[in-house]
This record gives sequence, C-alpha cells and structure tokens, in this order.
Amino acid sequence: MKKITTQLMCLNVALLTCTGVIASEISDKFSKYDANSNIEILYDDYDAVLKASVLAVGQSTRAKAKESNASIGTRMKVRINKLTALEGNRFFYEQFQDDDNQVLLENIQKSLETVPSEVSLSKLNRDEQLAYWLNLYNLTVLIELIDMYPIKKIDDEFEDDETIFSKKTLTIEGVELSLNDIENEILFKNYDANPIIIYGMYQGNVGGPSIRKNAFTSRNVYQNLRSNASEFINSNRGTYSQGKSTFRVSSLYERKEKYFPEFQSDLTAHLSKYIHGTMSNYLREGPTLKPNINDWKITDLYKSQKSRGMSSAANSAALMDSVGITSGGKGEGVPNASSPTLGLAAEVYSDRGVTYGRFSPEQIEMLMKVDEIRLENAGEVTITDIKTEEQ
Repeated sequence: MKKITTQLMCLNVALLTCTGVIASEISDKFSKYDANSNIEILYDDYDAVLKASVLAVGQSTRAKAKESNASIGTRMKVRINKLTALEGNRFFYEQFQDDDNQVLLENIQKSLETVPSEVSLSKLNRDEQLAYWLNLYNLTVLIELIDMYPIKKIDDEFEDDETIFSKKTLTIEGVELSLNDIENEILFKNYDANPIIIYGMYQGNVGGPSIRKNAFTSRNVYQNLRSNASEFINSNRGTYSQGKSTFRVSSLYERKEKYFPEFQSDLTAHLSKYIHGTMSNYLREGPTLKPNINDWKITDLYKSQKSRGMSSAANSAALMDSVGITSGGKGEGVPNASSPTLGLAAEVYSDRGVTYGRFSPEQIEMLMKVDEIRLENAGEVTITDIKTEEQ
C-alpha cells in the first residue's frame, strides 16, 4: 500500500515535490537518455567561479613537506600530513565568507536544479547528463563546506551518519536527492560502476580528488576524469610505497570499494592503467594494497594551514596572487589579488552574457521545434528527426 501511495504522489512531479521515492527507484527515474541529442547545458557562470577561485597545484612531484617551524613568539606548530601536504588543488574558501559570493554560488545551484523544468534530463545524451550530475555534486559540496567554514578538518563528514553527503539537499524533477543518492543511485548504476567516475566527485579534503579549474561539459568530461585519475593516482595522496610488501593507497578506495568488487585484483588493475614511474614497478610486484593514506584537511588556501612551507603557499598574500595569476588575471572574471572578495559576483555575472537559462538561443529554437512536431504527431521526436526534416 505504501508503494502504491508513493507512486501516486509521483504522478505529477511538475507540481509536487516527490519525497517518497525510494533509493532503488531513483536510478530508474533518471535512467532515460537520448543518445542522438546534441543539447548542451551552459556552465559559463560556474566555470568563471572555478577559474577565479581554484588554485591548480599541478602534478605531484611526490615530495614530502618539511617540518613546519613555530612562528616567532609561539611554540605552537601547525600539524600537517607531510606525505600529502604539498598536493591537491585548493579552493578559495576564504573568499566566500563574503555574503554576496555565497549567494552567487547558491543562485548557480538553484539554476542547475531548475534545468529539468526547461528541458527534461531524458532529452540529453549520457555525456551531457554525466557533466550535469558532476557539476551539481561538486557545487553542492562547495556550498555545504562554505556554510561550515572556517573548519580545518572534515573527517567527521565521512564517519557520521548525518553528513553533507547523506542529507537531502537537492530537488531534481520533483525528487529530493542527497549527494550519496547522486553517486550511488545515479552515477554508479547508470554508468556501469565505472571507477573513473570517482575522480569527478570532489570531497572537500586534500586526500580526495582535486576540484578542477573548469566545469565539466559533455565535450571534456571523460578527458577531465582521466586527467584527474592520473593526477590522483600518481600522487602521494593516491599511492605510495617504499618497495615493501605492502603498497599503500588512499582510503578513498576503501570508501568506494563497491567499484572494485574483488578489491585487491580490481583495484590493482585499475591503478595499473594510470600509474607510472617507480610506483608502477612496486605495483607490478603484486603487493597487498593497504588503503590507509588519509588527509582530512579542507582544501582551503591558507586559513587552516598558514605555516605550511609550500613555496606557493608561504603566506596569504602569495596565495591570493597565485589565484589571480593562474586564473588568467583581471578581465577573465578574476578578483583583484589585493582585494579578492571585491566584485566576484558582478564579474561572473557580467562574464556570462545574455542566454536563455542554461541553453543557447539556437538550442531553445530547436527545442521549440521539437515540441511543435511532437504535438502535431503526438509521438516521440528527436533532434535527429528535425535535422532530417530540415535537410
């Protein structure tokens, strides 16, 4: 009886928020797609935020951080994970303590939530859907952590039952979703448990996959996932061995073990596709994989790690300069380094230009034609049908 009631509640999701969809039905709800679709969602506003706010650290050299020295006038030391402290892209969380910048991200999130009211996700191809879910996932992680900031470590978010990943934060096509729902019920199930997906889900901690300086799109999504996989696996955050019988890997793989049913053999095969250098030799020797590399520090720029000893992170001013330089300088939606919170929202919005929601005018015109033909024929019509008709 409960299931029947749930189904009745979901009959008109355009008018009612469907809170009763059980987990096993979520993947079915979002499983449809149009392989021939060339509809593209625009992410220029989110892309501008990432370019302005992410410091790309670059490929790991596998160097360890030096012991931090106490500042003058104190015996206190900043505790860091020397193995991983120099790695992983950083996000300018400090900048988003400004209310206007927080609202900017929240507005982008709301805009992404309403995409299906303009165009059903089922009308998109698989790559477009993948880019959509990953962007929405990562943006939501950023917003949740900004709300908690300033914090130093986020290990509680991976251990407790009630976390930013488990709470129902989003509503898509009338269905309330958590970040875990997006991963477990949509990405995992609808993309054949492909482990490459792991590297597109930003977790907020140094020990996880990097937040990228650009948004995912259908054109770049798999290329960027492979790039993130290679960067992570060939870093001390991902793999590390000193030639012993045990080969250390990130605890991320233990948390994502469903992607590796035969954990030791499946993960070894996966790592072998990307790993290179000395570590690849150690891995080929067939050691036991031990998922015990952790770094729970938030990936901020300087507030939680002021005395890191990282050349690009010696002080807050240097870090702000790095963001301005690596983002392309003023004129590309990048805040002034000397006043990083000034005008970010205004610059991002001015960068975006005039569009119809998240679709180009050309795509809106195409979709209107689809609807017209569908009404005339009372059937399913694809973008391919329209192209054929026009030719």
